This record gives sequence, C-alpha cells and structure tokens, in this order.
Amino acid sequence: MKSRVLVLSVVLVLALLAAELAGCGHAETGIQGTVKQDGKPLAQAEVRAVELTRYETVTNMSVFQKGDVLAKEFTDDKGTFSFSLDKGSYVVEVWIGGAKATDRLVEVEPGKVSKADFEIETP
Repeated sequence: MKSRVLVLSVVLVLALLAAELAGCGHAETGIQGTVKQDGKPLAQAEVRAVELTRYETVTNMSVFQKGDVLAKEFTDDKGTFSFSLDKGSYVVEVWIGGAKATDRLVEVEPGKVSKADFEIETP
C-alpha cells in the first residue's frame, strides 16, 4: 500500500512538473486583435506596439510620450495579430501601404491578454 501511494505521488509530481514546463497554468500577457477593412479581414497590414513612457506630471495629470516600437508583425489571412508584452501602456498602430491608418491606446495587465480590434473604412 505504501509503495502504491509513493508511485502515485511521484506520478502526480511528474505530471505537474510537465504541465509547468509546457506553460500550462500561465496566462499569456499581451495584446491580440484583428484588423478589418470595410468589414473584411485585412491581410498583411503592419501592426506595431509602441511603448508609452511617463514624461512628467503636471497638475496631477501624467503626461506620456511614445517610446520605442517593441513589437511589429503583419496580420495573417484572417486579419489577426498577437503580441506577447509585459504589463504597461502601449499605442497599437496599424499601417497600410506604408502609411499609418489608425492607432489606439491599450493597457496590458499581468497575466491577461488585452483586445485591440480595428475597423478601417475606405474613404
């Protein structure tokens, strides 16, 4: 009986260790979203995550400035993109044909994935 309990305990510990190494139980932190143009997924749009840094505080208001581009990728055929980023404030920019089409402020919390969906209308 004691050997059975020991074997089960070892198996349980190994299973938990394998799950930990595989990344199970950890929520990814970052930003995910889609880019659509006129209601249809937009492939190959360039999406950038730009860091926001606190510049100064004036009369109880924080002033931020754009920092470095921390992540950049092109949307897939479904118009989706995904960034793994640390907790913080970011401006997510969408670029089409070398010109910035739109942007949005996105807050990322630890262990959570923030959504940033974009709908671009053709003029």
